[in-house]
Amino acid sequence: MKKCRLARHYDRFMAPVEKAELSTRRRQLLESIEGGSLLEIGCGTGVNRPFYHESVKAFFSDPDEGMLRAGFPGNNAASQSSPCFCSMAEDLPFPDATFDTVVATLVLCSVNDPERVSGEIHRVLRPDGKLHFMEHIRGEGKHGIWQDRFQPLWSLVSCGCHPNRTPLDILRAAKFGISHLETFDPFKSFPPWLRFCLQIVSPFISGVAAKEPG
Repeated sequence: MKKCRLARHYDRFMAPVEKAELSTRRRQLLESIEGGSLLEIGCGTGVNRPFYHESVKAFFSDPDEGMLRAGFPGNNAASQSSPCFCSMAEDLPFPDATFDTVVATLVLCSVNDPERVSGEIHRVLRPDGKLHFMEHIRGEGKHGIWQDRFQPLWSLVSCGCHPNRTPLDILRAAKFGISHLETFDPFKSFPPWLRFCLQIVSPFISGVAAKEPG
């Protein structure tokens, strides 16, 4: 995952799509998590944090110090309220089987090695652990071909995001069983011309995956 040069403005940039759809999807994805220990990787500025139940002991990790400073002022790894770790998702600083839950929203699209990241998530989860995820995925047919062609330019201007990855295949290869899955278009309420332009990062998926033995 590349460091985002727009860390201070990221929330403002994302506000329209968060208001239109993503905030509701985040709540639906995360509100069922109660109790236990939770690790959010690629937490950015902490937009998921309001949706965690108070009974959850949450830890936050992101490779970008600017994002962490913007979203968690005054917090660090020693904080008792919201312990934060500046680390790459490919090399998480936690022992095996540490967490009951891992959360990753819009992460696998921008990490350097999504296969390794998925393996790390599997490693730090306990045997009955769950991954709650939200990603955008490569479309089908001509849509996917169009995403492939524009991916280099999009990655250049969007902090390394790859809109044409296939996260479900990556998670299954890392021995996760998908127990819940929804597909959606977060831009459906946008003006037609803008919705057309943003199809490079659509459709989206959200779901829950269970750690399988391996």
